[in-house]
Amino acid sequence: MHEKQKILIVDDDEANCFLYERALGKDYDTRSAESGESCLEMIQDFSPDIFLLDVLMPGGMNGFELCQKIRNQNQFNKSLIFFLSGLEQTEKKVYGYQVGADDFLSKEFGFDLLKVKLDTQLKRIKTSNDAVSMAMTAMTNAGEIGQVAMFYERINEAASYQELVEQVIDVCNTFDVNAAVQVRLSDSIINLSTTGTVNHLENEFMLVARDASRIHTFGKRCLFNFKGATLLIRLMPEDEDKAGRYRDHFASVMSGVEARMRSLNAELMLKVQNENLVLDALKGTYSALDSMMLEFKRHDNLSKDIIEKLVSEMHLAFSYLNLNEEQEEHLMSVVSKGMANMTDLSSAGMSLDQRFESVTSSLEKILTPNLT
Repeated sequence: MHEKQKILIVDDDEANCFLYERALGKDYDTRSAESGESCLEMIQDFSPDIFLLDVLMPGGMNGFELCQKIRNQNQFNKSLIFFLSGLEQTEKKVYGYQVGADDFLSKEFGFDLLKVKLDTQLKRIKTSNDAVSMAMTAMTNAGEIGQVAMFYERINEAASYQELVEQVIDVCNTFDVNAAVQVRLSDSIINLSTTGTVNHLENEFMLVARDASRIHTFGKRCLFNFKGATLLIRLMPEDEDKAGRYRDHFASVMSGVEARMRSLNAELMLKVQNENLVLDALKGTYSALDSMMLEFKRHDNLSKDIIEKLVSEMHLAFSYLNLNEEQEEHLMSVVSKGMANMTDLSSAGMSLDQRFESVTSSLEKILTPNLT
């Protein structure tokens, strides 16, 4: 049953109070006070939506003073205050508005006009309150959408699935919800929650429920299932409008997670392919340098053998050629110069050989972990 609006009538004339209560009692919860002092005492336990105040109340505070004291109490900021008076002076009415009154009603207008005035004012306030409520909801929703938009910007910077999961937890913390998220990869599962841990039951539940409907509400919990990822909100807002907005926002969040997982998978595969290309190139270079070094050593050994053989044959030839001492010395001088040049070339080859070994050793250190 709809709760009646509360009216407090303040008038020093008991007969007037009786008539007002009788006329308005059917549609409103009405009470009366005979003075401003008794009114202030009464509203400690009774919170009227509407005050009907007599302006002139002899022997105590008048209606203007009472109105000001009522308005000084924050809980009555939205209450309606009407003055019931026969005053016609404009300055008195202006002063009434200044101290917080909503309108002046003449006592001669009768109860029917009073009811119309009250109904009109209450409808106006309800319309105004509804408009404010809608505006506040729109502003709140815009702020929440802004948080989702910021999440979309950040997830493009996630360089790993772990970072992506952490960003989901960050946006859950922004919305002040208790949640757990699970990302399922081909070789592992990542679980994380706003409380830091995901218990075994929740882990198993998200695994089992991954084939359920995309958005599944059960009790105060809500599950968001997307390809490769599941978000569990452990406690949804009690307010239905807020809960509805959160379902939309987190569905959008998880849609972004699903899209980022696809692009991240492509990026990581491309990175692996590029690393493999580099490794293949390094392996080829290592193999070529190793072959060149072996070939160079073979040529170096052949050169040494040729020099040794030449020297041996020269000494043997001297015994058959019957050369005089001068001729032998000249011929040996020519041979010695050639041998010196060969020795220099061999020394240079040894230096080059050491460089080859240094390069191949460095490549081997790079490749060894990847060749196993």
